[in-house]
Amino acid sequence: MSLDPQIQTIVDQIALIDPPPASDVTPEEFRAGYAVLGALSPRSDAVSVDDHWIETPNGPLALRTYRPIDAPADVRPGLIYFHGGGHTIGSVDTHDGPASLLAELAGVVVAAVEYRLAPEHPFPADVDDADATVRWVAEHATEIGVDPDRLGVGGDSAGGNLAVVAALHARARSGPTIAALVLIYPWLDLACDRPSMQENGSGFVMTRADLETLRGYYAPEASWTHPDASAIYADLAGLPPTVIATCGFDPLRDQGDEFAQRLTAAGVNVTHLQYPDLIHTFVQLTAVSERAKAATEEIAREAAALLFA
Repeated sequence: MSLDPQIQTIVDQIALIDPPPASDVTPEEFRAGYAVLGALSPRSDAVSVDDHWIETPNGPLALRTYRPIDAPADVRPGLIYFHGGGHTIGSVDTHDGPASLLAELAGVVVAAVEYRLAPEHPFPADVDDADATVRWVAEHATEIGVDPDRLGVGGDSAGGNLAVVAALHARARSGPTIAALVLIYPWLDLACDRPSMQENGSGFVMTRADLETLRGYYAPEASWTHPDASAIYADLAGLPPTVIATCGFDPLRDQGDEFAQRLTAAGVNVTHLQYPDLIHTFVQLTAVSERAKAATEEIAREAAALLFA
């Protein structure tokens, strides 16, 4: 399978820029470059947006909610969304487009949180923030128009790991009940030792060198196999029905595929969506790739099927 031609154009343009090696880039420079990528998919105009502050044990966090404009007063299923960015470079703003599009297409309220980032706040600061966010949304669900009995968690890349860990912690606490997991090319193993890391390690926007550099900012090697840092090492039994999307031209493809298999082996109901012609970050490319938009629409449909069940 060849790469989607519209995304190939983006890949070719990035190659012409000839970015410096990841090891020579500061976190601030990484964040500036990632913000440019995020700007390629603007916010959907079919949602209303509200910004909130939530109180957590480690201080206030910004939370942005997206609601379909055709359901202004309804209590809707909710999806807490953790953005990607290698635990270091993403933000609510870099994922404003994807979060708003998921709300529009799935017909749910999406709540995206500005969790703390490494290296300023290394592991497990973002895990603590993910837990606090799930608890806050569950406790204040009706205030933001969410049905607390139909609450999902999801995320892309590093945010996918946070979603799984938050669901595992909710399972261990016996609440709140998580109705669904929505994982988009999740980064579930910091060790990253699988063939796709070599096969797709360069030339497709997110590189092996990028992942290794971001991993170094986030957690020491001794933590890489901790279940909170790498959910692939966790006991997965009892997790909610899960939608997991993986893509062919992604260094993380193999660990996402393996995770889908492990979920199934643990008795979890899994819908595994595979996109062999797409790359990591494709949900941030929906405005420039019809194929990426169609894939995101399918993810949203599958998420809605679980949350409206």
